[in-house]
Amino acid sequence: MLNRESLEAALPLAELMDRANLVVRPRDGSPLAELVAATRSDTKFALPVEGKVGEVMPSIFDIEYIANTPNPATGVCEHDVALDALVELGVQGAQGYQQVIKNGVIPAVLELQANVAKAMQDMPVSALLGMEVKIYDLPLPIKSPAIEGLISKWLPTPLASPALRMRCPDVTMDELCDLMKTGAAGFDSEVTKWVATKGESWFLQLWEDIFQTKNDRFDKFNDAVGDRDEGLDRSLAIFLIARKLVDDPVEGTSMSLPALKSLASEYRNQAAGRIERAMDDWANVKKRDILVKRTDDKCVTVNEVVYRPWIMAGGSNELLFGSLAKRTGFITTKQIDAAAEDLKAAWMRLAATTKATERTQRFLQLKEMLYSEFRKSVNEYKGDADGADASAYEREKVLGLFRTELAKFNANNVDDLYAVCLKLICRSRFYKIECEGFIQTMMKVEQENPNISAREASTIAIIEYISTWVAGQFLVVPAAGR
Repeated sequence: MLNRESLEAALPLAELMDRANLVVRPRDGSPLAELVAATRSDTKFALPVEGKVGEVMPSIFDIEYIANTPNPATGVCEHDVALDALVELGVQGAQGYQQVIKNGVIPAVLELQANVAKAMQDMPVSALLGMEVKIYDLPLPIKSPAIEGLISKWLPTPLASPALRMRCPDVTMDELCDLMKTGAAGFDSEVTKWVATKGESWFLQLWEDIFQTKNDRFDKFNDAVGDRDEGLDRSLAIFLIARKLVDDPVEGTSMSLPALKSLASEYRNQAAGRIERAMDDWANVKKRDILVKRTDDKCVTVNEVVYRPWIMAGGSNELLFGSLAKRTGFITTKQIDAAAEDLKAAWMRLAATTKATERTQRFLQLKEMLYSEFRKSVNEYKGDADGADASAYEREKVLGLFRTELAKFNANNVDDLYAVCLKLICRSRFYKIECEGFIQTMMKVEQENPNISAREASTIAIIEYISTWVAGQFLVVPAAGR
């Protein structure tokens, strides 16, 4: 019902807007427009202003009466019906927000905050002067005991580099995943996790490069698997796919079946041999405690199987940076530990001259942890009722939104980790709903009123949400014809 108190409260604002030659109109197609259209009115209800010739003011009594009088044709008051629908829509929206925020957003924010905080505590300051430690680990399926049984029947394999001339048809990512499955549930689970970590685009590109030869990126087998960063992952993917193609070629291949099987066998055998050598090298790394895999200018790449135990036993990245700064060439834990004092002193001397960069480097480390932990959570979730679903396309979109928002932060606005995680989660995983403002309103109310209950803060946030929602449905425009 349109009551007299509401009309009288709106009158001063209406007078101000009238003097400014402005009017308010609802946005076309909005629920507010439906309410206005359903409100009976008549411009003849105006009274002259005493002492002001030519000026009039609305008759509050008459406007209230006609707006609330049932339509003779329908027997109902259209204003009340439309208002009830508008209120119901706003309440449903607010209640839906509460449920998503309570059951989805807040748990996701707290999880990201906790995981990042723990990761940051576990990692010492390690990026002064742009230096960093990169941890190298074997692809997850190669760490599975099942891999030895899969490759053993194709060993030993003399090293060779067959030409890349396979001509397979296009495949979907689901079909490519099926090609890599072995039928062993445990191993296939590791493959699924590995695929999620590398990303679908990586595997589709490999299919084009190796099994379709759509471009001239690689000419020989060694060109593809010789890369020190991606070579082993490529060998694993090639092995899993090629072993399946030998027994179950994909339809639509533009080459003879014997030629396809022969080439797939070569790919399989060569990939198996490279996996075996990588596993032997890894065992040697562990046996000899080879900590450093390689060094590049300001980066130390370490072997995960040695690095983690070394850190837990008291090792530190400062020693690695000291060794890098002094260009010692040390690679084993024994060498580094024996020169620990000298290496740490060398690093401290260097770090003392660049103290101002520490905050920036810590910030870069934080960004890395935020993205790493968020990516893991995205790979694990099954879908949200009102947030991102579990499709591969949606996962990539959510990760892209996260990266975009993460890039907006700098070292001066990340002190409040909860606020950072809240903004990132709301603008990426829950980008489909406007939940950030709702939560921030609750936080502001609770900060300004320490004794207020969460329920009361939520109620105030709902009122503000509905007010903002309604306000967004009208426009202030110049009055026409004046």
